[in-house]
Amino acid sequence: MNQVALVGRITKDLTLKEHSSGRVNTTFVLAINRSFKNANGEAVTDFVLCSVWGRIAENLVRHCGKGSLVGV
Repeated sequence: MNQVALVGRITKDLTLKEHSSGRVNTTFVLAINRSFKNANGEAVTDFVLCSVWGRIAENLVRHCGKGSLVGV
């Protein structure tokens, strides 16, 4: 089984979305800086779309915001 651990910063403030079924979620984009620079000497950043559901989503919205460093 493959495993991936990503650490980066949230790109914008989070909002909690409640669905008709009663479940809640939030989505956010995680900006991850690579440890090397490209041929022009510029830093390379990857942007990863993440989705979180339930109590974890509620806690994330409550305690994190734009620029927060998080691990996924």
